[in-house]
Amino acid sequence: MKITIWTRRYRPFIMGGDCHRPMACEVEAPEKVKLGKGYSGYLIIAPNGETFVAESITGAFVGPTVEEVINDIKVAERKVMKKQIEMAKEQVKNAELISEDKFWETLKCNVG
Repeated sequence: MKITIWTRRYRPFIMGGDCHRPMACEVEAPEKVKLGKGYSGYLIIAPNGETFVAESITGAFVGPTVEEVINDIKVAERKVMKKQIEMAKEQVKNAELISEDKFWETLKCNVG
């Protein structure tokens, strides 16, 4: 099964555009992990070994490790988290869907 993951990227000198436009790609879904308070996500491993946690509702990157995200969720207010998820649902609609190779290259997480 494929999932869509996404984050914002910085693209300078975009005249009249969004310098922090969301970019997305499709990847094979790893095993889902519980993050706390009813949320779950996926531990995504980049080609260079760097890790990212994508929450399972929108696929947005929310942290570098499962442990860090679990700790963040423990102290987060549900109301704030719910609002952030709703905002992410809207932001991902504007994401530029690119190839997985280009995604990792843009994040400087490719090998080589």
